[in-house]
Amino acid sequence: MVFFLLFSFWICFAQPEELEVEQPKVEALQSQFDFGEIYQGEKVQHVFKIRNAGSGVLKVLSIRASCGCTAVVVSDDDKKLSEGEEGEIKVTFRSASKRGRQNRIVTVTTNDPATPQLKLSLQGLVKERIVLEPAFVRFGEVERGTVSEEAVVTLTPADEVAFEIKEVSVRSRVISWEWDKREDGSYEVKVVLAVDEKVPPGIVHDALVIKTTHPEIGVVRVPITWQVVCGIRVHPLSVALFRRGGQNVEASFTMTKPKGVPFKIEEITNLPDFVTYTTELLPGGKNYRVKLNLEGDIPLGRYDRSIVVHTDDPENSAIPVRLFVRVEPEAVPREGSKPQQKRVPMKPQAIPSVPQLKMPKPAQPVQSQ
Repeated sequence: MVFFLLFSFWICFAQPEELEVEQPKVEALQSQFDFGEIYQGEKVQHVFKIRNAGSGVLKVLSIRASCGCTAVVVSDDDKKLSEGEEGEIKVTFRSASKRGRQNRIVTVTTNDPATPQLKLSLQGLVKERIVLEPAFVRFGEVERGTVSEEAVVTLTPADEVAFEIKEVSVRSRVISWEWDKREDGSYEVKVVLAVDEKVPPGIVHDALVIKTTHPEIGVVRVPITWQVVCGIRVHPLSVALFRRGGQNVEASFTMTKPKGVPFKIEEITNLPDFVTYTTELLPGGKNYRVKLNLEGDIPLGRYDRSIVVHTDDPENSAIPVRLFVRVEPEAVPREGSKPQQKRVPMKPQAIPSVPQLKMPKPAQPVQSQ
């Protein structure tokens, strides 16, 4: 009996070292690759190598690449790697619409418990074949019934390949343009906005689409943005009301007139039946705050319309404001779920000291004589 107890005690303390669980460990032989400098339109391909530095089987579960990149495992055998085996991940970067310094990330998800997501980086400089200056045109605020200042965009060949402009197009009817070729082979595109009185206030986004004869860059896009304003400014330009359940909801916007004769709000029309409004004259007696309220029983759904603020200003008698309404049912807890309880912060308490227990050394097995 004594021998059995001593042997069992030795087994309990001596065995845990032998019960280690095999676990995979992912390792990148090269986690970053710099492709140097390339021109727009060129393609970069690189193969990253990963290795299983653990003891269990490493499984590649998924691979996700950032914009402009595609990444694939080279072969099916590389999706499962035994201890010490290596696999390959082929990454392709396309630079057609890119410019400047690039840093693309490839995320490899594996069954490695310590590093479930391995990050691989592909970086370098993409040089423009056609240099745009500026690359983005911002007109800022443009009054209704006025013509903006002229903006000039230059297109210069950077790869010593001559090109011609074939066509320029935009979506908005308020944009006019013309282009001229300079002696050094570059182009100037002059852009002007002519905003008439009927254009509603708001932020507008458009783009110059320039078609060229360049063998690599057939189309160049130059984004354009501006804000149509009237004598009376509205902020924000759109208002959103969101209701979940039966509670009343309120939102507001302000109307200001930086210069000229003060104005007065007469009425607001085109409101949904379930939206009411109040107006408040702000300190100074020139500007207003308009409050919108959701009241009563409202059908569930989404509503989108432009309400119209009527004023006594002859030049700004009807000002549209975009209104978004969203009505959802009250969230119902799932069956069997417990109601959430308010968390009460716990007061710090002193932790009683616990005497350390000395574990006995494993007993040596008794040899029979």
